[in-house]
Amino acid sequence: RAAGRANVLEALANAARSRKKQPSGDLLPAVQSLIEAHEADVRAAGLRLAGAWQLKPLRAQAVACARDLTAALNVRLAAIAALPGVGGAEAVGELPSLTRAAHPRPLQLAAVASLAQLALERAAQQASALAPAMNSREDMAALLAPFLQRQGGADALARALSTMSLPPDAAKLLSRALSSAGRSDAALLTVVNRALGLAPETAAYSRELVEQFAAEVQSRGDATRGREVYRSELANCAACHKIAGEGGVIGPDLSAVGRSLPLDLIIEAVLWPKRQIKEGFLLTQVTTSDGDEFQGYKLKETPQELTLRDLATGREVRLAKPRIQELTDSGTAMPDGLTAAMTRDELL
Repeated sequence: RAAGRANVLEALANAARSRKKQPSGDLLPAVQSLIEAHEADVRAAGLRLAGAWQLKPLRAQAVACARDLTAALNVRLAAIAALPGVGGAEAVGELPSLTRAAHPRPLQLAAVASLAQLALERAAQQASALAPAMNSREDMAALLAPFLQRQGGADALARALSTMSLPPDAAKLLSRALSSAGRSDAALLTVVNRALGLAPETAAYSRELVEQFAAEVQSRGDATRGREVYRSELANCAACHKIAGEGGVIGPDLSAVGRSLPLDLIIEAVLWPKRQIKEGFLLTQVTTSDGDEFQGYKLKETPQELTLRDLATGREVRLAKPRIQELTDSGTAMPDGLTAAMTRDELL
């Protein structure tokens, strides 16, 4: 029963976030009672509603829940996510303390995400302090995501990271997180390449170069070693592509690529991914009137609403048309320069 209530409440919160729709009347007493409920899932859903409906009188309760060391993790996470809505600018002072090492990693990441909605530059400073401690691509992706979802966020994070010496391992994780999100933001890539000592430039396209690579592949290419490179964290291909049912879904399924594409087109797709984009994989970038930014694949469009699969989060996002300020096609999710760190043999 509690799970069913939580699902209904979550649907109401999603309607407020995506379509700016909420019930009429005095919502405060009902939401306050939800936050005070016994079940953690219901409390968390109530906090998310408080944030989505911007019920500012509940700010003190949200702050108390975020700080409560005895509360369930999902309740604390929901409270942190609610703070931009219930606290506005006043919440800026509450969030940085929640990014400290004493708190669990999910809370730190949630605090950065909420702070990014209120004070982008300050959030970027907190994120740059946390970046060296990230020890998985998933954590780095979660740290990165809120900046990819805010207008100017990627540049703000790059500025903060450029003031420090980013450890090579953190730079590698950041590179993989960008790749798996289908992003190639120039300023962040500059930070990554500087930390790794890489020259990101890809050779200009030429037919002669393609023919040269093709000849080398045919004379000394090795499919077994190629499989190892494909699966390695160096290439990170499996984060986006699926082969034989294993891998990601951001890019096309490559199970039959060797039978469906000639060698020269495969070479072009690896080295110059923006030259040809497979049907169904053209990215759409949306900037909203309140400064949110989404990049993903268009799933559905009606006169009232646009639905995207957002690459940064993997979630389906429904956006009311009046909320959309700018909509553009932004090419392919596969960034240029992914082979820059490979040796010639690895590339072949």
